[in-house]
Order: sequence, then structure tokens, then C-alpha cells
Amino acid sequence: WLFPESVLRDETPSRKDGVAPEMEAHERLRGCNLIHVVARKLDIPRTCCATAQMMFHRFYVEKSFRKHDKNEVATACIFLANKVEEYPKKVFVIVKAVRECLRQAPLREKTKEYVELRERIFQTERLVLHTLRFEFDFPNPYNTMMEFVQHKLNATKQFAQQGWIFLNDSYLTDVCLQFPTSTIAAAAIYATARSMGVSLPSTPEPWFKSLAESEAQLEAITAKVREAQRKQQERAAARTSRGGSAAPGGASAAAAASTGSGQPVLKRAAPPPPVRPRVPSLHALPGAGAGAG
Repeated sequence: WLFPESVLRDETPSRKDGVAPEMEAHERLRGCNLIHVVARKLDIPRTCCATAQMMFHRFYVEKSFRKHDKNEVATACIFLANKVEEYPKKVFVIVKAVRECLRQAPLREKTKEYVELRERIFQTERLVLHTLRFEFDFPNPYNTMMEFVQHKLNATKQFAQQGWIFLNDSYLTDVCLQFPTSTIAAAAIYATARSMGVSLPSTPEPWFKSLAESEAQLEAITAKVREAQRKQQERAAARTSRGGSAAPGGASAAAAASTGSGQPVLKRAAPPPPVRPRVPSLHALPGAGAGAG
């Protein structure tokens, strides 16, 4: 499930249906934004959220945004990811949260409208399963980043927090379709070091050699994630200037403004705990458990 950038830019089903690369990137961001906000609302572990977002990205490598509603696909991905990661939730609970985040009218569980929507979600879940070829391997970069920060860099708590946030924001882009998780973890370290003015070891060999092939890869990932963060900030600022409420936490790198179509506000994920000598289990990290960042 790794593809050259040229394939993702020029050869996806959405592109064949006339969707421009910039619009597809925007739709990916909005769909993964929705997954993130619903995960926080329902206290879904960060592992489940990341898995759902990766499912969403992989699905639209094979399917077109013009033919499959992103909100229903996102809902199905949340439902399926929670089962894969063994944190199941009833589909009604997820649908209710999605509609609240999209600022849509609530549905009662026994109504015809809800039953029809539920069946569409079940059908979409089956389509996602078939599209992903029933593959359930969804690696994430969090443990790799934390292990390196703790054991190789002896970095500060703030460094670990910023790296964690960068990884959360990376799922708003398609970098998980272009690079291995170890390279994305290295990019989080690289971007954090640059933003904090921290020097990374360069001798006897570059610090990233065990994680990535080249510094150019890290630069490419950083540029894509920073661009997504910039767009989120602009949307938050535009919403505030129109008289709406600011995104939670202000116009931060992980804040997203709501648009006229009801896209929810993206909250920044909870950071990891202070760096400790031992690497904690991912399920024990805030944002991977009850904090559901």
C-alpha cells in the first residue's frame, strides 16, 4: 500500500473522474479531520483513529470521491477500525457522533431514515473490506518515534509532545500512502528539531539512517504536513473573521475551521506523557486511550 507520488497525483480513480489533485487532497483532509474529531468525541483510542484514517486513505486509492460519499466512508472506517483494534462501538453511537460533528439533525434509532443510513454504513463497511482486500495490517509511527526520542535522543517532554502532534497531523495527508511508518516517524523528529532549534547527531552517521533513506524524504513529508497545517490555520482564521467561534485551542497547527457544509472543528490530539527511560505501551499514552487524541 505504498505508491509513488506520481501515481497518487495523476492516476487515482478520482483523477479519472475529473477531480483535481488539490481537491482530492482537500477531501482527504476533510474526511480524516472528521474521523479525528469523532474519535475524540467518543474517546476512541489514537490507534483506532489512525487505523480508520489509514483505511480511509487506502480506500480512495482504489475508489473515487465522486462516487463514494466521504462522510459515509469515514463513518464506516471508524466502525470497522474499532472492531479491528478490538474497541467496538455500536454503529448508532458512531452515527450519532458523526451527525453531531457535522452539525446535522439528530436521528432516532428506530426511525426509517436511521435504518436506511445504517444499512448504507454496513454496505460501505463491506465495500471497504473488499477494497482493502481484507488486509488488517495497519502499522503506525507512534511507537517508533517515541522509542527513538527516548533511547537515542534523550529529548525533552516538549520535544516528544511536538513530535506526537506532527504524527497526528500527518494523517490529514496521504504520506502514509507514500512512505513507511519509520520514515514518517523520522520526519516527525526532523520537523520538531527544526521548529525547536534542536541539533540532531550527524556523526558517525546521520541520525536518521536507521529510519529513513534520505533527508530529502524527511523534507518532503515535513513540507506536506506543514502545508496541511497551514490550510487548517487559514480555515480557522477565516471562520473567526466571519464571526464564528475559533477552533478549540486557537488557530493552532492542528486547528480546523468549520465550512458551510458543516465540516467539524479539528482539535489537537492529546500529547504523550513525559519521556521516561522505558517506552510505554501505545495503549497507555494519552491520545491512545481514553484521551483519544
